[in-house]
Parts: sequence; structure tokens; C-alpha cells
Amino acid sequence: MKSQELNLVVHIESLPDKVEELKSVLLSGVEKTVKEEGCIQYELCAEIETTTKFTMIEKWKDKASWEAHMQAPHVQEGPAKLEGLLAGPPELKILTPVS
Repeated sequence: MKSQELNLVVHIESLPDKVEELKSVLLSGVEKTVKEEGCIQYELCAEIETTTKFTMIEKWKDKASWEAHMQAPHVQEGPAKLEGLLAGPPELKILTPVS
């Protein structure tokens, strides 16, 4: 049922000299996440106007699938891998479809 879907938009900004390193870390996470149960979409996008800003677009079957994802080892290891790469904390928006 579509009303159970969970959508997330995460805005991430890299330090200017860490763009490629951050992109590599994020793409590694994408590769693992798209194989997870309940993942419908998990896509890393780059802003056209600046080279330091990325947006992750996520769609999950339901909240439980996303919560399981958040407990996955590669997600739990994420903060350590992102240390020293980000210009600030990621901005997370959690959304549900309106019908």
C-alpha cells in the first residue's frame, strides 16, 4: 500500500577539498543499500550549481525497512567514515506520500 511508503531526502555538503573522497564513501553506501530488503530507491545526486553539495533520495517500502537499514553495519560505521569530510551536519527530511 502506497501510504506505508517512507521517503527521505538528505542534503549533504562536502568540505571543498574533500568532494571526491565524500562521493566515494557515499557511493559505497549506495551500492550496499540498494540490495537491502525494502529499498525501492536509493540514489545519490549532485547539485548542478555547486560541486560540494549532494542530495540522497531514498524510498523505502515502509518505516520498518528504513529502521532496519539504519541498523545495518555499513550505516552504523558511516559517521566514522564521514568524519572530516562534511561542511556541516546532513539535513534529513522524512516524508510520507499524501493521498
